[in-house]
Amino acid sequence: MGKLLLHIGSEKTGSRSLQAYLNLSSEFGLPFDYLTGAGHIHSYYDYSASAELALKGYSNSELNSDFDFGVLDERIKKIKDNTLPSVLSCELFYRNPNALRIFLSCCKKHSVDLCILSLVRSFSKYCRSLYGEAIKRGEVERPLKWAKRSRQSLLSLEALSICADFCPGKTFLWNFDRLIDEVHWVDPILFLLEKSLTQCFEFDSFSDDQIAALTLDRPQNQGLDPRLLSIMRESNRSFKDSRVTRALLSCLSKNHLVQQALDNSCEHDELSLSSLRMQQEFKQLEKFAQSVEHLHSHHLAFSGIKSLYITF
Repeated sequence: MGKLLLHIGSEKTGSRSLQAYLNLSSEFGLPFDYLTGAGHIHSYYDYSASAELALKGYSNSELNSDFDFGVLDERIKKIKDNTLPSVLSCELFYRNPNALRIFLSCCKKHSVDLCILSLVRSFSKYCRSLYGEAIKRGEVERPLKWAKRSRQSLLSLEALSICADFCPGKTFLWNFDRLIDEVHWVDPILFLLEKSLTQCFEFDSFSDDQIAALTLDRPQNQGLDPRLLSIMRESNRSFKDSRVTRALLSCLSKNHLVQQALDNSCEHDELSLSSLRMQQEFKQLEKFAQSVEHLHSHHLAFSGIKSLYITF
Protein backbone atom coordinates (compact mmCIF):
# COMPACT_ATOMS: atom_id res chain seq x y z
CA MET A 1 0.00 0.00 0.00
CA GLY A 2 1.39 3.39 -1.04
CA LYS A 3 1.97 5.95 1.71
CA LEU A 4 1.19 9.64 1.30
CA LEU A 5 1.70 12.70 3.50
CA LEU A 6 -0.63 15.49 2.35
CA HIS A 7 0.06 19.03 3.58
CA ILE A 8 -3.08 21.18 3.17
CA GLY A 9 -2.09 24.53 4.74
CA SER A 10 -3.61 26.75 6.01
CA GLU A 11 -2.20 29.73 4.17
CA LYS A 12 0.34 32.02 5.87
CA THR A 13 1.77 29.26 8.06
CA GLY A 14 5.17 28.68 6.45
CA SER A 15 3.98 26.75 3.40
CA ARG A 16 6.58 28.17 0.99
CA SER A 17 9.42 27.38 3.39
CA LEU A 18 8.13 23.85 3.91
CA GLN A 19 7.87 23.33 0.16
CA ALA A 20 11.41 24.64 -0.33
CA TYR A 21 12.67 22.18 2.29
CA LEU A 22 10.75 19.35 0.62
CA ASN A 23 12.45 20.13 -2.68
CA LEU A 24 15.84 20.30 -1.02
CA SER A 25 15.24 17.09 0.97
CA SER A 26 14.29 15.08 -2.09
CA GLU A 27 17.35 16.36 -3.96
CA PHE A 28 19.49 15.53 -0.93
CA GLY A 29 18.44 11.87 -1.18
CA LEU A 30 15.96 11.38 1.67
CA PRO A 31 13.85 8.30 0.85
CA PHE A 32 10.57 9.87 -0.27
CA ASP A 33 9.12 11.37 -3.45
CA TYR A 34 7.96 14.97 -3.35
CA LEU A 35 5.31 15.20 -6.06
CA THR A 36 4.85 18.51 -7.87
CA GLY A 37 3.78 19.69 -11.28
CA ALA A 38 6.46 20.69 -13.75
CA GLY A 39 8.11 23.95 -12.79
CA HIS A 40 6.45 24.22 -9.38
CA ILE A 41 7.79 23.90 -5.83
CA HIS A 42 4.33 22.88 -4.61
CA SER A 43 1.62 20.41 -5.64
CA TYR A 44 -0.66 22.91 -7.33
CA TYR A 45 -1.17 20.54 -10.27
CA ASP A 46 -3.01 18.02 -8.11
CA TYR A 47 -4.95 20.75 -6.32
CA SER A 48 -6.09 22.35 -9.59
CA ALA A 49 -7.27 18.99 -10.93
CA SER A 50 -9.25 18.47 -7.72
CA ALA A 51 -10.64 22.01 -7.78
CA GLU A 52 -11.80 21.59 -11.39
CA LEU A 53 -13.76 18.46 -10.48
CA ALA A 54 -15.14 20.15 -7.36
CA LEU A 55 -16.74 22.88 -9.47
CA LYS A 56 -19.05 20.24 -10.98
CA GLY A 57 -20.71 19.72 -7.61
CA TYR A 58 -20.52 15.96 -7.21
CA SER A 59 -22.18 14.59 -4.06
CA ASN A 60 -20.38 12.38 -1.54
CA SER A 61 -22.37 9.36 -2.71
CA GLU A 62 -21.17 9.89 -6.29
CA LEU A 63 -17.50 9.96 -5.22
CA ASN A 64 -17.31 6.20 -4.81
CA SER A 65 -15.01 3.47 -6.07
CA ASP A 66 -16.63 3.60 -9.54
CA PHE A 67 -16.20 7.34 -10.00
CA ASP A 68 -13.87 8.48 -12.81
CA PHE A 69 -11.47 11.03 -11.31
CA GLY A 70 -9.66 11.48 -14.63
CA VAL A 71 -6.03 12.58 -14.28
CA LEU A 72 -6.22 12.22 -10.49
CA ASP A 73 -6.76 8.48 -10.89
CA GLU A 74 -3.44 8.22 -12.73
CA ARG A 75 -1.62 10.37 -10.17
CA ILE A 76 -2.95 8.47 -7.16
CA LYS A 77 -2.31 5.08 -8.79
CA LYS A 78 1.36 6.02 -9.09
CA ILE A 79 1.42 6.89 -5.38
CA LYS A 80 -0.26 3.58 -4.55
CA ASP A 81 2.30 1.60 -6.58
CA ASN A 82 5.33 3.59 -5.42
CA THR A 83 7.73 1.69 -3.19
CA LEU A 84 8.77 5.00 -1.61
CA PRO A 85 6.39 7.13 0.46
CA SER A 86 5.16 10.31 -1.23
CA VAL A 87 4.55 13.89 -0.11
CA LEU A 88 2.13 16.44 -1.59
CA SER A 89 1.91 20.06 -0.44
CA CYS A 90 -0.57 22.77 -1.45
CA GLU A 91 -1.90 25.25 1.09
CA LEU A 92 -4.91 26.06 -1.10
CA PHE A 93 -6.64 22.84 -0.04
CA TYR A 94 -7.47 24.38 3.37
CA ARG A 95 -9.58 27.18 1.86
CA ASN A 96 -11.26 24.87 -0.70
CA PRO A 97 -12.87 21.98 1.23
CA ASN A 98 -14.68 20.71 -1.87
CA ALA A 99 -11.40 20.22 -3.72
CA LEU A 100 -9.96 18.52 -0.63
CA ARG A 101 -12.94 16.14 -0.50
CA ILE A 102 -12.37 15.21 -4.16
CA PHE A 103 -8.70 14.46 -3.59
CA LEU A 104 -9.26 12.42 -0.43
CA SER A 105 -12.07 10.46 -2.11
CA CYS A 106 -9.66 9.49 -4.89
CA CYS A 107 -7.08 8.40 -2.29
CA LYS A 108 -9.75 6.31 -0.58
CA LYS A 109 -10.73 4.72 -3.90
CA HIS A 110 -7.16 3.50 -4.40
CA SER A 111 -6.57 2.54 -0.73
CA VAL A 112 -3.66 4.93 -0.21
CA ASP A 113 -2.23 4.94 3.32
CA LEU A 114 -2.76 8.62 4.04
CA CYS A 115 -1.60 11.08 6.71
CA ILE A 116 -2.57 14.76 6.67
CA LEU A 117 -0.57 17.73 7.97
CA SER A 118 -2.26 21.04 8.76
CA LEU A 119 -1.13 24.20 10.54
CA VAL A 120 -3.28 26.90 12.12
CA ARG A 121 -2.44 30.17 13.84
CA SER A 122 -4.19 32.85 15.89
CA PHE A 123 -7.04 34.37 13.92
CA SER A 124 -5.79 37.97 14.29
CA LYS A 125 -2.33 37.12 12.88
CA TYR A 126 -3.91 34.95 10.20
CA CYS A 127 -6.20 37.79 9.06
CA ARG A 128 -3.45 40.39 9.01
CA SER A 129 -1.08 38.19 7.03
CA LEU A 130 -3.76 37.04 4.61
CA TYR A 131 -4.84 40.64 3.98
CA GLY A 132 -1.38 41.33 2.56
CA GLU A 133 -1.89 38.48 0.12
CA ALA A 134 -5.35 39.82 -0.77
CA ILE A 135 -3.78 43.17 -1.69
CA LYS A 136 -1.38 41.39 -4.02
CA ARG A 137 -4.44 39.87 -5.72
CA GLY A 138 -6.14 43.24 -6.19
CA GLU A 139 -7.96 44.01 -2.91
CA VAL A 140 -8.93 47.70 -2.52
CA GLU A 141 -11.02 47.64 0.68
CA ARG A 142 -9.79 48.40 4.18
CA PRO A 143 -8.77 45.38 6.33
CA LEU A 144 -11.92 45.40 8.50
CA LYS A 145 -14.32 45.58 5.55
CA TRP A 146 -12.36 42.86 3.75
CA ALA A 147 -12.43 40.61 6.84
CA LYS A 148 -16.18 41.02 7.37
CA ARG A 149 -16.83 40.26 3.71
CA SER A 150 -14.55 37.21 3.83
CA ARG A 151 -15.58 36.12 7.33
CA GLN A 152 -17.32 32.88 6.37
CA SER A 153 -14.34 31.68 4.33
CA LEU A 154 -11.78 32.82 6.91
CA LEU A 155 -13.53 31.10 9.80
CA SER A 156 -14.35 27.87 8.00
CA LEU A 157 -13.00 24.72 9.61
CA GLU A 158 -14.74 22.45 7.12
CA ALA A 159 -11.39 21.26 5.79
CA LEU A 160 -10.39 19.91 9.22
CA SER A 161 -13.77 18.20 9.60
CA ILE A 162 -13.29 16.49 6.24
CA CYS A 163 -9.80 15.37 7.26
CA ALA A 164 -11.15 13.93 10.51
CA ASP A 165 -13.80 11.99 8.56
CA PHE A 166 -11.34 10.53 6.05
CA CYS A 167 -8.31 10.07 8.30
CA PRO A 168 -9.39 9.73 11.94
CA GLY A 169 -6.34 9.79 14.18
CA LYS A 170 -3.97 10.45 11.24
CA THR A 171 -4.52 14.18 10.79
CA PHE A 172 -1.70 16.06 12.48
CA LEU A 173 -2.56 19.60 13.53
CA TRP A 174 0.16 22.06 14.53
CA ASN A 175 -0.05 25.42 16.27
CA PHE A 176 2.04 27.61 13.95
CA ASP A 177 2.45 30.49 16.42
CA ARG A 178 3.74 28.18 19.13
CA LEU A 179 6.04 26.43 16.67
CA ILE A 180 7.68 29.72 15.71
CA ASP A 181 7.87 31.00 19.30
CA GLU A 182 9.31 27.89 20.94
CA VAL A 183 11.74 26.34 18.44
CA HIS A 184 14.99 28.33 18.41
CA TRP A 185 17.80 25.80 17.94
CA VAL A 186 16.86 25.06 14.32
CA ASP A 187 14.56 26.55 11.68
CA PRO A 188 11.05 25.80 13.02
CA ILE A 189 9.83 24.67 9.59
CA LEU A 190 12.72 22.21 9.30
CA PHE A 191 11.77 20.95 12.76
CA LEU A 192 8.19 20.52 11.51
CA LEU A 193 9.36 18.57 8.46
CA GLU A 194 11.51 16.23 10.55
CA LYS A 195 8.69 15.49 13.00
CA SER A 196 6.17 14.97 10.20
CA LEU A 197 8.36 12.49 8.34
CA THR A 198 9.09 10.68 11.60
CA GLN A 199 5.43 10.48 12.60
CA CYS A 200 4.01 9.53 9.20
CA PHE A 201 6.75 7.40 7.63
CA GLU A 202 8.70 6.28 10.72
CA PHE A 203 11.88 7.90 9.43
CA ASP A 204 14.83 8.42 11.73
CA SER A 205 15.44 11.92 13.04
CA PHE A 206 17.72 14.09 10.91
CA SER A 207 21.42 13.72 11.62
CA ASP A 208 23.61 16.76 12.28
CA ASP A 209 25.07 16.40 8.77
CA GLN A 210 21.60 16.31 7.22
CA ILE A 211 20.49 19.39 9.17
CA ALA A 212 23.64 21.21 8.03
CA ALA A 213 22.94 20.25 4.42
CA LEU A 214 19.27 21.27 4.62
CA THR A 215 19.88 25.01 4.70
CA LEU A 216 17.74 27.52 2.82
CA ASP A 217 19.42 30.67 1.58
CA ARG A 218 16.57 33.08 2.22
CA PRO A 219 16.01 36.22 4.29
CA GLN A 220 13.71 36.01 7.28
CA ASN A 221 10.19 37.00 6.32
CA GLN A 222 9.19 40.07 8.34
CA GLY A 223 5.98 40.70 6.43
CA LEU A 224 5.13 43.75 4.34
CA ASP A 225 5.60 47.22 5.80
CA PRO A 226 2.22 48.95 6.49
CA ARG A 227 3.19 51.86 4.26
CA LEU A 228 4.11 49.50 1.42
CA LEU A 229 0.72 47.83 1.80
CA SER A 230 -0.88 51.28 1.53
CA ILE A 231 1.06 52.02 -1.66
CA MET A 232 0.05 48.66 -3.15
CA ARG A 233 -3.62 49.19 -2.25
CA GLU A 234 -3.60 52.60 -3.92
CA SER A 235 -2.03 50.97 -6.97
CA ASN A 236 -4.96 48.54 -7.08
CA ARG A 237 -7.43 51.42 -6.81
CA SER A 238 -5.69 53.51 -9.47
CA PHE A 239 -4.87 50.90 -12.09
CA LYS A 240 -7.63 48.35 -11.29
CA ASP A 241 -5.21 45.60 -12.28
CA SER A 242 -3.47 43.51 -9.62
CA ARG A 243 -0.79 42.53 -12.14
CA VAL A 244 0.53 46.11 -12.03
CA THR A 245 0.71 45.95 -8.23
CA ARG A 246 2.55 42.61 -8.25
CA ALA A 247 4.94 43.91 -10.90
CA LEU A 248 5.62 46.97 -8.73
CA LEU A 249 6.37 44.82 -5.68
CA SER A 250 8.51 42.43 -7.73
CA CYS A 251 10.55 45.29 -9.20
CA LEU A 252 11.16 46.88 -5.81
CA SER A 253 12.11 43.56 -4.21
CA LYS A 254 14.32 42.37 -7.07
CA ASN A 255 16.31 45.58 -7.05
CA HIS A 256 16.40 45.86 -3.24
CA LEU A 257 14.53 49.18 -3.43
CA VAL A 258 11.76 48.57 -0.90
CA GLN A 259 13.47 50.30 2.02
CA GLN A 260 14.74 53.10 -0.22
CA ALA A 261 11.20 53.73 -1.48
CA LEU A 262 9.90 53.84 2.08
CA ASP A 263 12.72 56.07 3.34
CA ASN A 264 12.26 58.55 0.50
CA SER A 265 8.49 58.82 0.92
CA CYS A 266 6.87 61.57 3.01
CA GLU A 267 4.18 60.58 5.48
CA HIS A 268 2.22 63.82 4.99
CA ASP A 269 2.10 63.71 1.18
CA GLU A 270 -1.07 61.63 0.93
CA LEU A 271 -3.33 60.50 3.76
CA SER A 272 -4.33 57.31 1.94
CA LEU A 273 -0.65 56.28 1.84
CA SER A 274 0.01 56.87 5.52
CA SER A 275 1.55 53.97 7.46
CA LEU A 276 -0.14 55.37 10.59
CA ARG A 277 -3.52 55.04 8.91
CA MET A 278 -2.78 51.45 7.91
CA GLN A 279 -1.66 50.64 11.46
CA GLN A 280 -4.93 52.07 12.79
CA GLU A 281 -6.84 49.96 10.28
CA PHE A 282 -4.94 46.87 11.44
CA LYS A 283 -5.91 47.64 15.06
CA GLN A 284 -9.56 47.63 13.98
CA LEU A 285 -8.95 44.32 12.21
CA GLU A 286 -7.34 42.86 15.33
CA LYS A 287 -10.31 43.84 17.50
CA PHE A 288 -12.69 42.20 15.04
CA ALA A 289 -10.55 39.07 14.86
CA GLN A 290 -10.38 38.80 18.65
CA SER A 291 -14.15 39.16 18.91
CA VAL A 292 -14.72 36.10 16.69
CA GLU A 293 -11.57 34.12 17.51
CA HIS A 294 -13.59 31.59 19.53
CA LEU A 295 -15.42 30.63 16.33
CA HIS A 296 -12.08 29.85 14.71
CA SER A 297 -10.40 27.97 17.55
CA HIS A 298 -13.33 26.26 19.30
CA HIS A 299 -13.17 23.13 17.14
CA LEU A 300 -9.41 22.69 16.95
CA ALA A 301 -9.31 19.73 19.34
CA PHE A 302 -12.42 17.83 18.30
CA SER A 303 -12.63 14.05 18.00
CA GLY A 304 -10.50 12.54 15.26
CA ILE A 305 -7.79 15.20 15.27
CA LYS A 306 -4.46 14.34 16.85
CA SER A 307 -2.99 17.66 17.95
CA LEU A 308 0.79 17.70 17.72
CA TYR A 309 1.40 20.81 19.79
CA ILE A 310 5.08 21.06 20.60
CA THR A 311 6.13 18.99 23.59
CA PHE A 312 9.63 18.72 25.03
